[in-house]
Amino acid sequence: MNSESTRTQVAAPDQERLARILDEYLVAIEQGHGVTPEELLARHPEDAGQLRGYLSGLNLFHAVAVAPAQTLGGAAPSDIGIPPALRTIGDYRLVREIGRGGMGVVYEAFQVSLRRRVALKVLPFTSAHDAKQIGRFKNEAQAAAQVQHPNIVPVFAIGAENGVHFYVMQLIEGQSLTGLLNGLRTGEAGPCDTTLPNNGLTLNNQRPSAHPESAGRKSGVMEPFAPLRAGETADHVRVVARMGIQAAEALHAAHEYGIVHRDVKPSNLLLDDQGKIWVTDFGLAQCRENPGFTQTGDVLGTMRYMSPEQALGRAALVDQRTDVYSLGLTMYELSTLNHPADENGEFQVFDPNRPAPKPLRHWNRHIPHDFQTIVLKCMAEFPQERYTTAKELAEDLECFLDGRPILASPPSLLSRAGKWTKRHRGVVYATAAVLAVALLGFGVNFAMVSRERIAANEREVLQTHDSMRRMGGVLNSFTSSQWADELAAIPGAEGVRQKLLQIALDYFQQYEDLAAHDANFAADAAIAKSKLGALYEKMGKPAQALEAHAQATKAWEALLDRDPNNIEFSRNLANSLNNLGWLSAEDGRSAEALSLLTRASELLKPQAGSPDSAADLATTYNNLGLVLKQMQAQDSAAADFQSAIDLQESLLKTGNADKAVLRTLAASYNNLASLQEASDPKAADQSYDKAVALQMKLVIADPINRTHQADLARTYNNRGFLASRNKDWTGAELWYGDAIRLQENLVKESPLAGSYRRDLAISYNNLGMAQSRGNHLTEAQASFEKAARSQDMLLVADPNDAQTLSNQGGVWNNLGMLYDRQHKPAEAATAYQQAIHFQTAALKQADKNDSYRSTLSRHYFNYARNLATQEKYAEALAQLCDLRALWTGKPDRLYSVAKEMAKLDRQMAEKTGLEQLKTDCTQAAIATLREALDGGLSKDRLSDASLASLANSPEFRQLTGRAEPKLIAPADAPSAEINRVN
Repeated sequence: MNSESTRTQVAAPDQERLARILDEYLVAIEQGHGVTPEELLARHPEDAGQLRGYLSGLNLFHAVAVAPAQTLGGAAPSDIGIPPALRTIGDYRLVREIGRGGMGVVYEAFQVSLRRRVALKVLPFTSAHDAKQIGRFKNEAQAAAQVQHPNIVPVFAIGAENGVHFYVMQLIEGQSLTGLLNGLRTGEAGPCDTTLPNNGLTLNNQRPSAHPESAGRKSGVMEPFAPLRAGETADHVRVVARMGIQAAEALHAAHEYGIVHRDVKPSNLLLDDQGKIWVTDFGLAQCRENPGFTQTGDVLGTMRYMSPEQALGRAALVDQRTDVYSLGLTMYELSTLNHPADENGEFQVFDPNRPAPKPLRHWNRHIPHDFQTIVLKCMAEFPQERYTTAKELAEDLECFLDGRPILASPPSLLSRAGKWTKRHRGVVYATAAVLAVALLGFGVNFAMVSRERIAANEREVLQTHDSMRRMGGVLNSFTSSQWADELAAIPGAEGVRQKLLQIALDYFQQYEDLAAHDANFAADAAIAKSKLGALYEKMGKPAQALEAHAQATKAWEALLDRDPNNIEFSRNLANSLNNLGWLSAEDGRSAEALSLLTRASELLKPQAGSPDSAADLATTYNNLGLVLKQMQAQDSAAADFQSAIDLQESLLKTGNADKAVLRTLAASYNNLASLQEASDPKAADQSYDKAVALQMKLVIADPINRTHQADLARTYNNRGFLASRNKDWTGAELWYGDAIRLQENLVKESPLAGSYRRDLAISYNNLGMAQSRGNHLTEAQASFEKAARSQDMLLVADPNDAQTLSNQGGVWNNLGMLYDRQHKPAEAATAYQQAIHFQTAALKQADKNDSYRSTLSRHYFNYARNLATQEKYAEALAQLCDLRALWTGKPDRLYSVAKEMAKLDRQMAEKTGLEQLKTDCTQAAIATLREALDGGLSKDRLSDASLASLANSPEFRQLTGRAEPKLIAPADAPSAEINRVN
């Protein structure tokens, strides 16, 4: 067995000890008072077997690090003053270090068998135990090896020797573009110079030039770039453009293989002594076939050259256009010798509000307009505004060099203003809101004064009506637009959003009051009530929203009774019924919700020819499906979800679908998939794929809108749940991880948006469930604790929110079950107590919600069983009696409680000294069965084997009508379902 395979079996504490010993050994050597390998092994005999496998690799690094930089020149490898045993990795002899970075050290090496010079990249010793770093290192080699292109450094081999991971590349004679930039800035290289100062070749020989006078330009030392004249600038820019073409074509070839480089920058672009560009270092590449090393939310790359989507951790948005951005920024720096961020210093944290990069001509007015347009298009803030592919960029650069019209066009004044608005959207919305509020205040004051004059002058009455309607139109525009949702999508704008919602609420209340006093404004008053309900929903006040929508429903019903043929009245009533129905469903009143939503659908069906009504009907079908699913009517729910999908897909085909329709369609696919999970997992996976595709389309179209990102994260969470159902615990952990990375970013950017934190808590809880089932118990405990902490923060803001209380109860229940699996009954008991506390509080807030009641029931079951395992039978019986009180009048539920009591009775029968307590338990079980029989339970069910321990009781025989006891084989009651928070 080789040392590498042996090392993978070393436990984590042993790895840490070995690493410490080896680190101390290396430091001692570097300080000049090191020990020999034999002395090290003698000092640590218990670890000698493991240490021996590392020493050759460690000495290799040390020898190369301390040896003077040497070149082969005319000398044979054996002439180099490094002992052969310390400078050889397999078939390769190290010559000198030529570069290093976060992913490894690159050496010039000599391949003995083929007698050739190569570049050898070695994974650092500090990463030798990190499976993820090893995976990324191999991913880099495989990514580069997949693509055969004349401008990508080819990979010859990959391997590991004595625990040292390495891969072999072609050796490129030259230097990186970073070296070229440094030379240009210091005046040590001219604008048309090659990578090596003493080389006589020029970059203009790389391809025919459109300007013959520049073709024969010789390299040489010139002044720094800033004072160059027009002709010199033109030559320099053309050289940069040729470099850009080569790099873009190489990147396009990688993109065609599904590989995104993600770290394009001057130091990763090599220029050889023939003027040829080589793309290297695929260490952070994202591969279509192997995406697991970088998940959604990772921030990877060099911040100075990152695209906005990379810097903000939006891995879902990273594609070939990310490389286009970084290459554009590199060309910007090469052509101007300035980086856009230089004026602000070296930034380590991406600032989404920083100003757009200055035009290239700001630095040098001789830079051609077309070249500036190409580079700035590459560096557009949003991916959809850049070149779609690197090939398009290369083609436009060729057009520039050939003097043909380019495809890119400079941004218009309106476009620049729009981008400024997006960067400062909080200020824009706040200003717009202030103006709107001022206008509303003027309208309200005018209407109030006018109302007092109605009796005096009919003309003034008409003016009042007109003013009221104008004000109603302004109010309607103020809320029917998506400004509240847009504000929710802006980091840090939640506080402003809440204040503006309150302002709008106050004015709508005034408007509703004014309209209610005039029969001519009955419809306006109904609209105001509906808007009030919507505002209360956005503010997280469900009780007030429910009341407002109920009042709106009554108002629309009265109006439709007076004018039965009014289509607008009918549609508005349907929408009020839909809103009222959904809120009723969230409050646990499923039957009432079903009735309201059914009425809404019947009103909308005759109007389905209208796109707006069709969209409303689709939303209603979707809500109907959710309610039917809640009521366990799976087939009917699936039919309604499919009806919603059909309507929304038809709107897509006719071009009548806006973002709201796309978002609802994705939700419909999500909901349908949740029904397909049990019966047809493959179909569920396909439905989730469609939901993700729609949500990705929305995210790409509006990358700063966090609402769409939150939707995408929820779908990732759902896919994790599907994987869990299929017992694919590893897959589930990956999906939940994707969701969590998106949600953590959302919470970080919008800490006051409770929905993001709630979703994050749910994903952590579900991740904990998957980790628990996959026997990763320590990780599961950490995930549950993170979920609980996240929900604690929500409860600080709103301690009476029923859903958060219920979710918190679920998390503590899951922690309790985890502790039970870890044989920690005392900790489990404490967790179950917390679960019962939170779930009881949730039920108190929504006492008609059977979902909370069922979840609380499972908590009682689990706690009672935990107490029984600790032989705390009296406390266990007390929990079951509390459980019985939950289900008065529910015979099936009472029957389940009685079976659990019978199981406890049987456990006590095996113990001595518990006769009275056992009698109490028997009596409690029989009393529970009697209540269930009175509620309609069939006597036939009393023959269940799980009731065997009660068979000798006279009271039980009386219940069954038997004169003599009947022997029944005992059996364990089914275990309580593990609570999941979905």
